[in-house]
Amino acid sequence: MLHRTRAEQVLEIYEDFVERFPDFKSVCEAEPEAIENELSSLGLRWRARNLHKLSCEIERRYDGVVPRNKGELLELPGVGNYISSAFLCFSENIPEPLLDTNTVRIIGRLFNLEISDSSRRKKDFETLMRRLLEFGDCRHFSFSMIDLAEAVCRPSSPLCHECPLKLSCSFYRRSHDETDND
Repeated sequence: MLHRTRAEQVLEIYEDFVERFPDFKSVCEAEPEAIENELSSLGLRWRARNLHKLSCEIERRYDGVVPRNKGELLELPGVGNYISSAFLCFSENIPEPLLDTNTVRIIGRLFNLEISDSSRRKKDFETLMRRLLEFGDCRHFSFSMIDLAEAVCRPSSPLCHECPLKLSCSFYRRSHDETDND
């Protein structure tokens, strides 16, 4: 539900959805159109169809329990690398790198890597994120990365002077050196 949508916009819809459909079985037993109608205000008709298929598959193959194996997750309808990693990280606290536009921006700026639309699929970004996950609680680390990207390491007009990583950041050093030379 958070696909390109802010959490505060989703909260009420999410709460209503979970109340009406508390488990995979209830989603699977519903008509696909009912799921679409519940999520239509978020503009996620395609995701609603996938959610219905996903729920039925989890019910059929795993008795309503989401698998904890990345390979099995990736075989489920509508589940790609990011969703499988997010589930394992946030729900199970398994160190899986979350690579999205925001976390890639932080990694790219920190380590002076070129950032492009395909960076989240590049091995060097994944490798760096995996290494960073080794130093603590991956769930908290990933939430922190998301929060840092929203509040400080923004796409434009980043607040580098407020960043707790600025002394280790290539982007900060480069931009700080440029302003010193003016």
